[in-house]
Amino acid sequence: FVAIALVGLVLRFYDVGHRALHHDESLHAVYSWYLYIGRGYVHDPLMHGPYQFHMSALLYFLFGASDVTARLSAILHGTGIVLLPYFLRYELGKRGAIAASVLFAISPSFLYFSRFMREDIYLAFYTLGMVVGIFGWMRTRKVGYLWFGSFSLICAFADKEATYIHGFVFTTFFGFLFALNLLDRFLPSRATTAKSEQSPNGTRAAAGMRTSLVEPVMPQWAEVWDALAAIPRRTWIECIGIVVVMYVLLFTTFFTNLGDPWNCLMGKNCSMGGLYSGSIGALKYWIDQHDVQRGGQPLYYYVLQLGLYEFLPVIFSVAAATTAWFRRSVFAWFLAWWFFGNFVIYSWAGEKMPWLVPHIAMPLVLLSARWIGDWTERVSQDSLFSKRALLAAGLGFAVCTTVVAFLAVGAAQALSAVQTQPMQMERYTLIGITMAAIAGLVYLATVKHVRVGVPLVAVSLLVLGAFYIRTSWMVVYEHGDIPVEMLVYVQSSPDVVWVTHEIERIGYQTGQRDDLRILMDNGYAEDVGGQRIVHEAVSWPFEWYLRDYKNRRYYSKTFGPDINLKDYPVILVMGPNLDPIRDQLSDYVGQKYKLNWWFPEDYKAWATNPGSILTTLADPVGRAKFLKFLLYREPMNALGAREFYMFVRRDVQTLGPAS
Repeated sequence: FVAIALVGLVLRFYDVGHRALHHDESLHAVYSWYLYIGRGYVHDPLMHGPYQFHMSALLYFLFGASDVTARLSAILHGTGIVLLPYFLRYELGKRGAIAASVLFAISPSFLYFSRFMREDIYLAFYTLGMVVGIFGWMRTRKVGYLWFGSFSLICAFADKEATYIHGFVFTTFFGFLFALNLLDRFLPSRATTAKSEQSPNGTRAAAGMRTSLVEPVMPQWAEVWDALAAIPRRTWIECIGIVVVMYVLLFTTFFTNLGDPWNCLMGKNCSMGGLYSGSIGALKYWIDQHDVQRGGQPLYYYVLQLGLYEFLPVIFSVAAATTAWFRRSVFAWFLAWWFFGNFVIYSWAGEKMPWLVPHIAMPLVLLSARWIGDWTERVSQDSLFSKRALLAAGLGFAVCTTVVAFLAVGAAQALSAVQTQPMQMERYTLIGITMAAIAGLVYLATVKHVRVGVPLVAVSLLVLGAFYIRTSWMVVYEHGDIPVEMLVYVQSSPDVVWVTHEIERIGYQTGQRDDLRILMDNGYAEDVGGQRIVHEAVSWPFEWYLRDYKNRRYYSKTFGPDINLKDYPVILVMGPNLDPIRDQLSDYVGQKYKLNWWFPEDYKAWATNPGSILTTLADPVGRAKFLKFLLYREPMNALGAREFYMFVRRDVQTLGPAS
């Protein structure tokens, strides 16, 4: 487990500072930096809970402020997720727990957001920590598990309001199971009412056919109830104490921001910050945001995300649902309920974002890991490495590779009419090889009575695992700052980092260094035709990247009379905001860059026009583009972008890439 966690740590650390900080990352990084340099912190529900700001400020204190240390807390919590299945070895099985750690280490969504300064990876860690605490206490009665579970609960709560969702899902599972248990105990069953039904040997026919929704897990449910009843009163007090103390410390920033608690209790002056903000204010804010529908994603958004990135856990979770362990295990039913509850609630919620995918995928990873672990224990060497098994595996691998080759040919065709005939022959050849391999498998299974299931599952694991790793590599390292991936969403472009380095060069060239004067567009709003139009600022993520420049100054729409342009070698302005100042920039040379860019959200049209999917697949060009996206992540349409300009005064020697 330690070895797997170390691999996960390396994967999360590798080249983590290369990608520009996302808009939200820059907000979190800056406000953590404010706390680090002594400007304090006041909880604002807009940026969720205080936990991540305290953690990041601590890491800045230990290692300094940089893009790497900004993401260090996410790296450590993401690595912690890789390690936590060790404490679920009983529920998952030893091999299943190892499989879970491996999957968490290489999962596209967990790996990507373990290198991303957002609160969701911390929430994922502490949600799994709550699960470890609950089931660890049930299994061992060691009070340390309850302490850890309570600590995880309050840290999750102090991190993000989605803890309410996870708490609701967990609580309703045990409440529903308890209700079924009561029904099973007190309502008449077929076993007690069918007295007249006698079998030939004189026993009641119904006695062995007692039907119950919870009967397979009744013994384990009794353990759940006994575990709850076994918690000593002192332990309850200790756990509540952990929650209260951590809540007060984090939401008051160690008593430096108490807000106005006394007047707030009487309904007066309940401003942001302090105890009220964490207990009630944050929940109210995000409930109000439900109707805003930020992102405007369709109901099927997470179906697409899971299918593109977490396909391996999805497939083997379905396999796990068919096993005897699933039917008889409280933990298995808990995982299923956890997935279903999160999937439904997050799909219904107004704001759907890619960083929420790990919360939906986590129970699937655990379910699939249990199945993989059980399968490896059942498989014998002979069923895998006998000559006939190897032949079956070879035929199965041939089917997989020819199918992939068929898709690749489909992605390349139809872009040139001249190549249609030879590519048609290639497709027919691949279809022929695929059918021959399938026929060989049928022959081995029916005529030679070879058990082809084991080698085919082994091939499926290898092929899906290879694609799973490839998907992670593409989204994390190859496309980490290029939004050709749905998981990347809106991302600051590499131009931001380049411009930052260029400003640093100009500071050294002019001898001003951190005292370099920079003029920055702060945006503005105006009424046009009765509508309020907001022109965005260039501030984020540049507030983070230019944090050490003391003389940066913002302007709105036009330069005021108190601004002397001769004092400012550099001006940053958003593209749409250029016209009001264009005539005043004759002494400057400008270069256009991308501030951030985003994935083309063509899939949103499916909600109103489902037939467009079939139309796209029926059209050779559309089908080729679709396959190119699946295989190579080439988007079907152009990326969207927000552009900005960097203007450098003519008397400063400039160096920039070609436009």
